[in-house]
Amino acid sequence: MHGTERRVLPKKASISFSFLKKSFMSIYNYIATAQPATAIQKAIKANFIDPERDDLVVSKETCIEIYKVAGDSLVLTYNFDLYGRIEAVDVCQLPDRATCSLFILTDQGQYCTLSYNAATNAIITENSGSPIAPSARQADNLFIAVAGRNREVIVSSSYTALLHVYPALPSLSSSLGSRSSSSKGKGKMAPAGQSFDPFYIKINELLILSMTALYNHEQPTIAILYADEKETRYIKTYTLNIKGKDIFQKDSASFQVTARSSDHMLVAVPGAHGGILAISDRIITYYDLKGGSRTTSINFTVMTAHEFIGSDGKRCLLGDFAGNLYLLSLNMGNNGNSVQSLSMNILGSVSRPTSIVQLTDRLIFCSSAQGDSSLIKLGPNLAMSIVDEIPSLAPVTDFCLYDLDKHGRQTMVCCSGADNNGSLRIVQGGVDFVQEVELPIKWVKKVFTLRDSTNGLDNALVVATVFNTRVFHVRAGTDVIEEMSEFGALELRETTLAIESTSDGSVVQITPSGIHLVMGKSDGAKLDEWKPNEVITVATVHDAQIAISSGLGVVHYLEVMHGRLVHKGSKHFDHEISCLDISPLNEQKQSEFLAVGFWGGETVHLLNLPSLMVTSKDTLADGRIPHTALLSKLENVDYLFLTLGDGQIVYYQINSGSLHNRKEITLGTQTASLHTLIHNGARCIFAASDRPTIITSEAKQLNFSAVNAKELRSCNRFNSTVHNGVVVSTDRALIFGYINPIRKLNFTKISLGNQMGRRIVYHESSKTLVVGTSNVQRNPDDGFEKFTGWIRIFDARTLQDMKTHNLLENEVVESMTTAYIPELESELVFIGTAITDPNDKDQLTGRVLAFQVLSNSIYKLIDAVPTPNVVYSMKPFFNSVVMSIGGHLYYLDKIKIDDDPGKRLQLVPKHHGNAIALSIDTKNDMILVGDMVQSMSLIKADNGGDVTFQRVARDYNPEYMHTVKILEDNIYLGAEVCYNLFTMRRRTGDNVDSKQLELVGEFHLGDQINCIKQGALVERARNIDDKRKIIDTQFVYATASGAIGVITSLAQDQYDFLLSVQQNILKVAPRVGDLDHRTWRMFNNSIRKSDAHNFIDGDVIEKFLKLTRTQKEKVINGGGDLAEGISLPCTVEKLESIIRELGNNR
Repeated sequence: MHGTERRVLPKKASISFSFLKKSFMSIYNYIATAQPATAIQKAIKANFIDPERDDLVVSKETCIEIYKVAGDSLVLTYNFDLYGRIEAVDVCQLPDRATCSLFILTDQGQYCTLSYNAATNAIITENSGSPIAPSARQADNLFIAVAGRNREVIVSSSYTALLHVYPALPSLSSSLGSRSSSSKGKGKMAPAGQSFDPFYIKINELLILSMTALYNHEQPTIAILYADEKETRYIKTYTLNIKGKDIFQKDSASFQVTARSSDHMLVAVPGAHGGILAISDRIITYYDLKGGSRTTSINFTVMTAHEFIGSDGKRCLLGDFAGNLYLLSLNMGNNGNSVQSLSMNILGSVSRPTSIVQLTDRLIFCSSAQGDSSLIKLGPNLAMSIVDEIPSLAPVTDFCLYDLDKHGRQTMVCCSGADNNGSLRIVQGGVDFVQEVELPIKWVKKVFTLRDSTNGLDNALVVATVFNTRVFHVRAGTDVIEEMSEFGALELRETTLAIESTSDGSVVQITPSGIHLVMGKSDGAKLDEWKPNEVITVATVHDAQIAISSGLGVVHYLEVMHGRLVHKGSKHFDHEISCLDISPLNEQKQSEFLAVGFWGGETVHLLNLPSLMVTSKDTLADGRIPHTALLSKLENVDYLFLTLGDGQIVYYQINSGSLHNRKEITLGTQTASLHTLIHNGARCIFAASDRPTIITSEAKQLNFSAVNAKELRSCNRFNSTVHNGVVVSTDRALIFGYINPIRKLNFTKISLGNQMGRRIVYHESSKTLVVGTSNVQRNPDDGFEKFTGWIRIFDARTLQDMKTHNLLENEVVESMTTAYIPELESELVFIGTAITDPNDKDQLTGRVLAFQVLSNSIYKLIDAVPTPNVVYSMKPFFNSVVMSIGGHLYYLDKIKIDDDPGKRLQLVPKHHGNAIALSIDTKNDMILVGDMVQSMSLIKADNGGDVTFQRVARDYNPEYMHTVKILEDNIYLGAEVCYNLFTMRRRTGDNVDSKQLELVGEFHLGDQINCIKQGALVERARNIDDKRKIIDTQFVYATASGAIGVITSLAQDQYDFLLSVQQNILKVAPRVGDLDHRTWRMFNNSIRKSDAHNFIDGDVIEKFLKLTRTQKEKVINGGGDLAEGISLPCTVEKLESIIRELGNNR
């Protein structure tokens, strides 16, 4: 069934291959997560880590994250992953525990109870298993409710007509209602009588729509909202008989009532009055469970989250699908024990909430799966303000990859968010700046450090502001830093242009009025001073070498000699000087070059020192001016870096005093300041700007890594007894922190206003982005939705909004592509749309629009042609475009510019054989079609004269496809709606049915892939010495949960080796919740199941780097003494190198 047999690596095999070599026609793939899911499905408050502190616990697909509240901010303190997609999570309480535990249910029906062990900083699995469900199918809606006065009983609706009941901690006897697995935590059992075996209860209700646990009941009691076979809805309560493993059939407190047809949510009410709320799209009803009820009408909406403020049950926050937050008040009667009326007010808006959690009296957290999650502060009169956010890419509806400057720095721009809360997210490979302390200071220009000559540590921070200079001194022998009103003979009344400690223990300070040489102590005296005739505008200093500019185009060069400032020479130029740098390129202290930038003329000069003779010069085109210069040696290559005002960096290599090999790259939209740092043990350049970047060198190739910080003005290393790391400045503060050496993806948000991004494409020749956006307006009376669509043009360099084109009423963009059209000698932008008939929502049509981009980036509409159905997908093909319209494939046969509008684009139907062709991909003369119900098919085009299409192969299994991609000429990838991936191959030759695609690989991703593009997220280093080749069979995908991943083709020997590594790691690495990796990655579409094969789980492979040394050695040796693994033919260090190489290639 798998098409190929698995192979395992012999114990004596040797690694003789490179992980960067090209692999043709491979059925083997390595799939790894570059950015984990960012959508938050559930959030709760729990003292899970610290018994004295309530933290925020959030679930993101397969991950749990714990945040502590620090002031008005959230700080991530702990996180862990599971082998399963978290469907539900809630807090439960184990007996005799100071901290609470988490009960988790996965989408595959497995459950576990988890606790935190503070002594080992690890997660303990207290309880796990899979519920037994005889002759029952998995429920469409899975709910859990934690019941009991001590939250010790968990009820789930995992299967139809069954309620499964779990204890927070089971008894020692065998489980009758589940298949439990042993775990480390089972040594700590609850006392007798406080635990029980899991069991299930048969009920008559087949379709449960909502479930909640009730307050103020002696026995665990739940309420359910359900629908019968006639779609009539009811509300019923059940009291659980734990000892009898059933429900109390004749409970006097039981309650049942007919619900409204649009009721969709139940909310248990705390407080002495108790009861439940039943929420519909127009009415909220309070039931006291004693026969009384109260109602209030609301505008049409669908509530998605709720949270009672406080424990008195009088105020409830509600959030709806449009992101509105409401306060529902339960107004009490005179006796204070009964609800007399309900009233509701709107507070504000956030992204559509999945959960609302009250963290403190004033702080409320709103989680979202369709945008950023928000920490809200409630002020007087419940005025709300967002004080912190957990950013999210979810859902990624589309993305594009482009290399703006053709220097290998890939930029990924995603359409993120949903409804009217969309944004563009710029995603780039980078590193984390971890903030530790923030010191509020305004108007900072630069930050410098001074060094203690006795121990080599930094002992002072010099902060140059717009108006003056401020000094923060580290008190000797302490970890105290304090601001000084004066510091020796330093001039603090002016701003500082440059300052440096010299090797002889003195300090050179340059201010607009002059150069000051002082003793390097807090009480040091002035040694010398040198003042030019005019104000100093630009300055640079390194050790004893000084260069300044004063007056029009005058450079002065000085040196510190025997405690005096010695003027060594001057040079006059025709233009005013914009920047200077004197950093040394050699290993000695002395610099032999001075870099000079000018406001005009030949804008870049390299001068020899001390002669000030020009050794090389260059002119930047289009009047561009260098704002900052930096000379640096990276991997024994000498460079001159220049920053420009528009966010670009120009850099040269220097050879024997000559500038050559000029290159340019865009970092941000504003000028950057450049600073030398040490990162991962090697010299690097930190570019502080609106999009901070670290520039490193690997294999003599420059790599540009984004830093997750915003609007930085300057940076410097600070190695002191107070702090060992870096200090950066913004326009409002100094921030102390460090740079995490582990690479990750960083993203920047560009708001789309009240619009959602649907599709995006990069237009190469104009360097612009085309984004299809939409907005939805809902009628408050009946919920009717009206869509408005636009086509928006952005500058790909600055992300500035350039132009907007309006679409028709109820028309939105559904597909986009660019294609070079030879007869027009230009790259056109093609857009496919969907149009909804307001009188019949099932009646869908569309249009195809073609734009020509003129030389000034003006988009000119060539034509707009109506289509009989939605244009679901389009791709460039044969110097034209192929598109799927409904279930048909159309080909753009000709463009006749001179014809009347509506006739210029000649679209010809070429193939009819699909139900709905949702996704297509093209390569050479092949078209891969992904159908909504008919899996994948392969179409071959004949371009001999009149273009014809013919289906040559297909998959006959009924897979519900979402997107498809051609990996190689005969290897095809499909992502279907049950979160599975599979690969197929077309085989040709004798005795082979070439019309049937052969299944060759399967893998359960656990997330919905929305789009797949060929490319990479970062430049991969090219090592000349070992002659490695760049992988060009790599693909990037993005998902509905905001995850980004990479699929890389493997050769067979690579796959065999990595499969052995994966198997050994799974034997050694601990499993959270005892969840099984094999079950998690098994292909499962509710019709059939099969083991994953011919895919390597890169997330497992890369766990090796986080194991202890002992665990790593066990992996090498086959998984331990008792495990039946395969010994690997490499050392720990070699395997680490291989895995890092795999990780760095995305």
